[in-house]
Amino acid sequence: NPSVEVVATLDRYFDAMAGPIQAHGGEVLKFIGDGLLAIFRVEDGNTLEAACRRALTAAENAFAGLHELNQGRAIAGVAPLKVGIGLHVGKVVVGNIGSAQRLEFTVVGDTVNIASRLETLTRALDCRIAVSDAALTEARLHDPALSRFEAAGDRRLDGREQTLSVHIWPPKT
Repeated sequence: NPSVEVVATLDRYFDAMAGPIQAHGGEVLKFIGDGLLAIFRVEDGNTLEAACRRALTAAENAFAGLHELNQGRAIAGVAPLKVGIGLHVGKVVVGNIGSAQRLEFTVVGDTVNIASRLETLTRALDCRIAVSDAALTEARLHDPALSRFEAAGDRRLDGREQTLSVHIWPPKT
């Protein structure tokens, strides 16, 4: 049954992506189709720098799990799954949002919108991760190894007037 296989594939994919998020102190808030929304909070002694580093590390580690999943798909003669991750830093509104009949715990705000548009940008830039300069700058404060992210210049994101300085990984070859 094709529907059963789609659900099984999504479950394996979400395991590969959500595991590193949770292992690095992030929270998966929701699954949206074949995407997910996660946050890394700045609270309880966690600094903004640490939250950004954890998010970047989780994103990179998620690709190790995806690689394993795609190896199994290759053996089965099935096309690999391609994923893009958008990362941004900023304030969000957190809470139960929805209708009187159905509330959902989530985050909203411009930070979420920018992260979503960065994820979309990964396709155009042919990269796995697109991160805002603001998030990468915070993460780099004590981690010069993050220079593996390449500047992709100022980019106009869908639905936005202003450009945003973006970095990508892995860089185009």
